[in-house]
Amino acid sequence: MSEALRDEERVLPIHRMEETPVTRPKVLHIVGSSKFGGDSLLVMELCHAAADRGYESAVLATDPIFQRQIIDQGIMLVDLDVIRRSIRPFWDVRAMRRLTDYLAGADYSLVHTHTSKGGLVGRLAARRANVPAIMHTVHGFAFHDEWEIPDTLIRSKC
Repeated sequence: MSEALRDEERVLPIHRMEETPVTRPKVLHIVGSSKFGGDSLLVMELCHAAADRGYESAVLATDPIFQRQIIDQGIMLVDLDVIRRSIRPFWDVRAMRRLTDYLAGADYSLVHTHTSKGGLVGRLAARRANVPAIMHTVHGFAFHDEWEIPDTLIRSKC
C-alpha cells in the first residue's frame, strides 16, 4: 500500500489570518506631585529612550514646572489631579478610582511609578485596571543610616 499521494493531498490548506493592526506598547510614568528635579529629568530620558525603541510614553505629573518641561520635550502629558503629596484617605480613594477608570480605558502595557504616593495609588489603580505590567522605582530613601530618629519616638511608651 505504498501508493503515492497526489499533489493536492501533500499540501496543507492555507488559512489566512485576519490582519491585526500593529500597535506600539504604551507606558505611563506616574510621578504625581513631586517637584521638578533630577528624578523628573530621569523620567523624561526614559520616555525618549522608550520612544527610540518603539514605545509610546506618557507622564502623569501635577507640578506645573514639570508639566511644562514634559510638553516642551514632546512627551505626552496626562493631566489628572489624582496624586497629591499630603495623605488624605477619602480624597486618595476617590483619586485612585479616577485613575483606575482612566487606566482601564487607556490600554497601557506598563505603568511605571516613581514616587511614594504615586507608587501606592498608581500601582493599586493599575492592578485594579488590569494593566499587564506594573513596576516601581525608588529614587530616594526616607530612612537611611544618617537619619536621626526623633526624640519623641524614642521616648514614647508602648
